Amino acid sequence: MSPMLLRRVPAGCSRAAGPLMASSIVANTQRTGGRAQPGPRPHGLVVKVTSNTRTHRHGTNDWNRADCYRGLNRQRRVRRMRRIVVRSAEAARQGIESGGGRHYAAFVTLTYRPDVLWSPRHVSEFIRRTRQWCARRGVVVRYQWVLELTQRGAPHYHVLLWLPKRVQLPKPDKAGWWVAGLSRIERARSPVGYLVKYASKGLDDSAAGEIPKGARLFGCSNAGDENHQVRRARLPVWLERCTEETQLPRRIAFVGFVCSQTGEIFRSPYKFDVCRASDGRYVICFLEEVRC
Repeated sequence: MSPMLLRRVPAGCSRAAGPLMASSIVANTQRTGGRAQPGPRPHGLVVKVTSNTRTHRHGTNDWNRADCYRGLNRQRRVRRMRRIVVRSAEAARQGIESGGGRHYAAFVTLTYRPDVLWSPRHVSEFIRRTRQWCARRGVVVRYQWVLELTQRGAPHYHVLLWLPKRVQLPKPDKAGWWVAGLSRIERARSPVGYLVKYASKGLDDSAAGEIPKGARLFGCSNAGDENHQVRRARLPVWLERCTEETQLPRRIAFVGFVCSQTGEIFRSPYKFDVCRASDGRYVICFLEEVRC
């Protein structure tokens, strides 16, 4: 049985083009069979692709097609979270070390009481109150946080705060910063290692519960060079390998990722299909058609 193609490009352009996006780019895009196919190259832009084809089979196998999709989406979110959070923590550590002064990393765990329902405002309120408390003491706090599911499927948070030695945080639940449950503060001897440990723990396919609808898996501060590192980490892995460290290509619908510095267009080398294995399970395959 031939694999069935999943993704179809909508007929209309849904995102603003920006300065590099001319109306001729959309006009020159030829649509065939509901999929956008590249037409003539826009003036001033260079398409950077080479020909090479590979097939990668992912371990998201299930008897139900909807579960197969959900498993793939969950894996992607977890991998993206791990990549961005760890990159942000590394940039924060390097920025603090280059600035001099004595600092430490506080590792804060925020848990929920059984009678309290999860809300996205809880962690946002904690970060806001922490930043205000530090600002009154003349401290710009760097932070990263991740969401984790417990064995019973309940969410809780792990927060990494980079602080000067002279600043000692109060317990968030005692100070009224975390009203949903209990909190614990400890000094992290290996801050990045802590994040690597918790960045995907409890969020894999074997987790007991489901990620709450609308929940963010992570959050990062945007101080200094840390902001650029986070923006680079948000790019697809294949695109990050194709571009220079200073480049931040921007995605344009029906065109690809456009680099404003060089005028190049980068298009994803991957398409994913779903097919039936010999035992009847659905298998998601990635087809690598081109490589930078």
